[in-house]
Formats: sequence, structure tokens, C-alpha cells
Amino acid sequence: MSKQNKTIFWVIGIVVLVALIINSQAPKEPGMVGLNVHYYKDGVEVFPTKGFLGFSIVTPPGGSFDQISLDISGTATGVPFSNIRITDASPTAFKNALPSTTQSLLIGQSKKLWTSGLMNTVQFETMAQPVRFRVDVSAVNDYTKETLSRWGYVDLRIEEECISHDSYSCYNNDVYWYDSCGVREEKKLPDCGTSGYTGVNYCYLNDVYRDYVTRGCSGSSCTSSTEPLKQDECGALGCTEGVCNQPEEGTYLSSFPVYCSGAGCNPAGICTDGNYIWIVQEGSTYYNDPLRWHSMDGTYVKTSYVNSPGQTGAGSCTSDGSYIWVADSDGTVYVYGVDGWDIPSKNFDAIAPHGITTDGNYIWRVNTCQIYKYNMDGIYTDSKVWLDHCSPEDITTDGNYFWLLDRPYTKVHKYTMDGTYTGESWDASECGNNLGGITTDGNYIWIFDFYLDKVCKYAG
Repeated sequence: MSKQNKTIFWVIGIVVLVALIINSQAPKEPGMVGLNVHYYKDGVEVFPTKGFLGFSIVTPPGGSFDQISLDISGTATGVPFSNIRITDASPTAFKNALPSTTQSLLIGQSKKLWTSGLMNTVQFETMAQPVRFRVDVSAVNDYTKETLSRWGYVDLRIEEECISHDSYSCYNNDVYWYDSCGVREEKKLPDCGTSGYTGVNYCYLNDVYRDYVTRGCSGSSCTSSTEPLKQDECGALGCTEGVCNQPEEGTYLSSFPVYCSGAGCNPAGICTDGNYIWIVQEGSTYYNDPLRWHSMDGTYVKTSYVNSPGQTGAGSCTSDGSYIWVADSDGTVYVYGVDGWDIPSKNFDAIAPHGITTDGNYIWRVNTCQIYKYNMDGIYTDSKVWLDHCSPEDITTDGNYFWLLDRPYTKVHKYTMDGTYTGESWDASECGNNLGGITTDGNYIWIFDFYLDKVCKYAG
């Protein structure tokens, strides 16, 4: 922090002259005294510039000063004076800075009588402004031998001058300039920046990490520290080039029980939008089929109901995140909002499907050896493909491939979207021998067993 600087506002002008009438009886001109200010910075005198009519901010070269002294001058215009001395002065600091010597003046003589010592301006800042510097003087009229007393003063406003960009320090995780009065100014450039990730993911300790830079400020300097933060836990499969090694498609990963209340769960269909897994169950009546909501880790969330008049038992389901399509056992597909409300205008006949699925653009139903394609309103597009496997229980898609659940053989078969068998099949018997439905979120595949009332998760 630099030394605090001061500026003086002249209230009555650069110099205030006060008449000291030495002899009021004699027909002679009176004597005069005056006070004149000098300014110093670090002990060296600096010189102010006078403004209009003397009422201006006094700004010496260099823009500041920290000490002042005052000259007391006198003029004898009609009579000589002797034993001229200071009898009192204020404020105390000014009084203590004045000498105790006596002076004399001849007729017509003008001269400086005394000069005060240097006074640090900081001691005057807490006083009521302006500060009045007053001096009381007595003198002997050499003609009459009378002692006369008069006083004079000058008013000075002494304030701290706030020098811009005097220092800098931290505020709100950046470095800011401060003036000499401690007032915060603009940000000191370049700024310290914001915290965040840098670089790309990399493998560390068999998991995926990325460097995080924490940027801030300490004292008066920008700071930064970098630490690796885990982005993905790869487990036993490990990591390669910043990505967890993925298990082969069809690898069993985990399972969770289907939520149900009462006697038996009777799961009939499974579908997901990547946020929830829905299990459609056959209720005690055709109009009371529960839709069980589960989070993606299998935690039960809530239950809503699919209750369309005429529905004869829920079966396979699919969802695009806004709607859920539920296939009835008689071949009708009913459409619901995700909260379970029926949207009758979207219902359509799918001719007893074994399973339905959607990629958000079309709906497909599978029946024995064929997959039929519908638009989202349920209108058949006259497009279908033939399959190599003719015992599908359900179907799902990620928009790139179909997966067919083959219940009699507890197998899952993979097809391209044009119905070409990829030659890839995998065993799902670890989930059970009564597999009833299949769905995918594009990353994983879920299959349920309706006898064991559980849902199994497989690598997609």
C-alpha cells in the first residue's frame, strides 16, 4: 500500500490576510499580517497550482503531498513595531510547530516573521473540515509603547486523496485493483479464469479420469491446482484409452425383483425410455392392469394403471418417453401417456402381436416369422420383413438393430433393421426359463422372467 496522500481545498483563498491595527489613535496606516501555506511530499517541497479565484483543488506536481508548513508575514505601513510575538495558536499541532522568538518591523517594511515546522497532514484528517489554522499575535507600538493584540486565520480542507490503482488484492476469486483509500476498482487483467475440466478422459488405476483445474485467488495472486477426478468406474473390465472396457453383448450383469402387491406379480410386458423401466402386469380385472415404475437401477418408484375399456389383458409394451403403447392379448394396441392416461385416438389393431417396439419414428410388431412396420399413429406402412427365427416372445430395438426374445430356447437373436440376421445370438437362461419380455435403452438390455418375477440386466 503506498503512502496516503492529501489534497487541500482552499476555502478562503490561497492566503487570508488579517489586519492587525497597531495604533488606532495615530492617523497612520495600520500594519498587516498574513498566513501562507507550503506543501511537502516525503520532506521535499512541492508547489500547488492556483485555480479560478484561488478556489480550487491544490494539486502539486506528483499529485499529492503529506506535510504542510505555514509562514506568518507582517507589514508595517505607518509605525514601527517591536517585541512582535505569538501569544497563541490552534490547532495544537500548529501551535507546537511555531517558534517562540520575537520580531520587529520598521516603517514600510514587509517580511516573513516566522515559519512553522513541518506538520504531517494525517493528524488533521479526523478533525471537522475545514480545519482553521489560527494565530494570535501581540506587538508594541514604538511610538506609543502600547501593546496591541490581534489574530488571523486560514481555513484549509485536508482530505485523503484516493490514488487509483494504488494496490491490488483478491476478491471473489480474482485480482482487483484498489485505490489508496481502499476502494475496489476494476479487475486486474488477465483474470484468474474459471474452474473446470481440462484435457480429455484418460485411464488411471483401471478407471476413467479427467483432470479438473480449480482456479482462484490467494493474497494478491491467481492460483490454480489440478486434480484427477473419476469419471467412470470400470470395475474388473478395466480401461482402455479413456473408455471403460465393455463386456460382450449379452453378458449378464445384475437383476432386481419386480415390485408387486397381493398374490402374484404376473409381469406381462417391459419397456423403458432410458429414465424409467416400466413393468406392465396383468391385474385382477381387465380394467385394472398395474404399470409399475422402476428407476434404472431397479428401485420401485410408483404405480399407475392402464385401464382402457375393452382391454382384455395387457401384454408387450414399448415407449418413446412421451407415450406408452401396450399390446392387448386380442391384438389391439392401446396408447397411454406416461402417467397412465388413455389416449383413445391413437389406439390401433396390430393383429395379435407377440411383441411391439419403437425407435421414436416407427412402431414394429412381431408375429411368428415376420416384423410389421407401422407409423406412430398405428397406420400399417405395408412394409414387413421375414425372420430366420419363428418363435419370438417379444422384440426391442435401439433404431439400429432388432433383438428377438426366443422363449422356448431362452435365446436372444440380433437382426438388422431390414430383417437380416446378423448371426449373433446369446443365451439368457441365467435370468430363468420363463422369459416374457425384452427392452433396451441403447446401452443395456433388460429381460424379465414371469415365473421368478425378476428383471435381468445384460450388456447391450
